[in-house]
Amino acid sequence: MANHSPVEIDPKELARAEGMWGSFTKLIKWSIIASVAVLVLLAWLFV
Repeated sequence: MANHSPVEIDPKELARAEGMWGSFTKLIKWSIIASVAVLVLLAWLFV
């Protein structure tokens, strides 16, 4: 069953989670940019 009592927030854990989320969003941004660049390059080469 779920625990409905309030949870204490550890500031160190919160900072680690925010840093991990920031790293994840940067990785996704550059992955999308790289994917678009590859698709544009392939379109340019084969069209």
